[in-house]
Amino acid sequence: MTVRLKQMVLITAIFLLGGCAVPLVQYEKKSEVLSLKMDKKQRYNVALDKPVYQPLRGQCLKSSYMITDSNHPRYGYLFATHISLKGGCQWKGLLEGYFINAAKKGLKATEIKKIGGEEIGQYKFIRYSAKIEGKREGFYIINLWGAGENTFIIDRKGELTREIKQRLRNLQ
Repeated sequence: MTVRLKQMVLITAIFLLGGCAVPLVQYEKKSEVLSLKMDKKQRYNVALDKPVYQPLRGQCLKSSYMITDSNHPRYGYLFATHISLKGGCQWKGLLEGYFINAAKKGLKATEIKKIGGEEIGQYKFIRYSAKIEGKREGFYIINLWGAGENTFIIDRKGELTREIKQRLRNLQ
């Protein structure tokens, strides 16, 4: 095989394999469905009720957004942030810590404590206890991570957390 032919085969393979990457999260604005990657072939679709979509902009951000569904009939309060970095950009600090501080402000909590957590594949499920308006409340944060992107979901009731964990365990 000539050098030129080897280069062409390599470039073709890169384009073909690069096109096969499965996105972590997809949001379809028209149908109001948040689709989460379970594995290379399967996704978990969350039909939102009355979501508020807000794109995030920044020098290093691509396809990044926040979605709030504050009174979902099944899940209660859901808040999702998807952050995807452009090539050549990197995280500065621990993204999870920034999100927890933002969650504390958003929930108007005076105190947040991590109670426990579990990792399954590319998912981290973390249970927190927060002091909100003088009362102790529990909530979950789902973190779906990949190369150059993270999705954080605040799941106030824990129902979405339970469903995703069960689905992931069934795939193993």
